[in-house]
Amino acid sequence: MAYLLRKIRKNRWTGEMTWLPEEELQADALNDLGTKSNELSVYHIAPNKSNLDQVVVALAVNTTDPSNIDFALFEENIISELGIKIKKSKGELADDQVNNWHSDLHELSASKLLSLALAIKKKAKIERKAPMQVLNIVADSLNNDQIDRSRVKWAKPEDLAKLEKIRATRS
Repeated sequence: MAYLLRKIRKNRWTGEMTWLPEEELQADALNDLGTKSNELSVYHIAPNKSNLDQVVVALAVNTTDPSNIDFALFEENIISELGIKIKKSKGELADDQVNNWHSDLHELSASKLLSLALAIKKKAKIERKAPMQVLNIVADSLNNDQIDRSRVKWAKPEDLAKLEKIRATRS
């Protein structure tokens, strides 16, 4: 079974809200499903998840620092079950191969987006890569020439120094 990945913020999907019934979704979770031109960006993940870290790395180096990378991983068939259309499109991340695994959920209505959000809440695996995990997998990707160092957008010199230190111990 193939999967789709959507970058999210974990606390919006799993956070304890005493006032919120268990089957409900907090409104802030919808911010993670922000659409543009009625489309939502997702990445295809292989059935054995062999490309998961590569996608996470591409998302991580596109941020300003090596912070938590949270994502929802859900079965691709959920999209067709919800009557949502999907189309291949080129991603815009630092890894050209990952960009080829990109698609857009398109022609989304508000009701379809809400149905997707509820399906993610009910059926998706919500995962987090902590900053140290992010640093390690980015270092490995750089050492394996999967991404170009110039495409890492991290701004703080101390984050880049940590990354180089890890790279040096792994080469």
